[in-house]
Amino acid sequence: MIFCERQSNLLKNIGSLLLMDKEYSTMRQKLISLITLAFPLYLLALFFIIFGGDRGLYADLPLKEYALRLMNLIPFKTITTYLHGLLTSSINPSIALKNLCSNLLMFLPMGFYLPFFIRKLHSWKVFLFVMTVFILLLEISQFLCRKGALDIDDLILNLLGASIGFALWNTKFVKKCIAWLEHTENTEQTL
Repeated sequence: MIFCERQSNLLKNIGSLLLMDKEYSTMRQKLISLITLAFPLYLLALFFIIFGGDRGLYADLPLKEYALRLMNLIPFKTITTYLHGLLTSSINPSIALKNLCSNLLMFLPMGFYLPFFIRKLHSWKVFLFVMTVFILLLEISQFLCRKGALDIDDLILNLLGASIGFALWNTKFVKKCIAWLEHTENTEQTL
């Protein structure tokens, strides 16, 4: 219900933020508008990161051959390969760090956005289930579109990043900030 109310106010919030409307000139409303505006921009950036760019060297191979080259279903195989390569200097550190860090950080914002917009995602169990399904669908789509590998380690790192974001979301500091934001939102809804 709150998700629908926030979405229905999306244009109003964006307009008030951009136009600095006096009716919504409070700092709280501007922050809510900024968060509401940032989420679709984050999703758009995520889409371009995952599906943008060229298709790579193996894109024209038959699917079976593509899968043999770019599918990893062994947990921690890619992660340990990169970490071993970093420790032994047998791999370019920027490639390993870029892959590990980007997969870890890419879904960290989801740990904030999803529980902010969808109230039922406040439990770890539900959040982890939703994120696992979402990331798995993205991984499979990316693989079928031949925009990248199907790697269980990507799922692990993405899920770890989202979990870090969710853990931060559940800190007392963030809870106080959200309560502060919602106080204004609830006050305005009753007016």
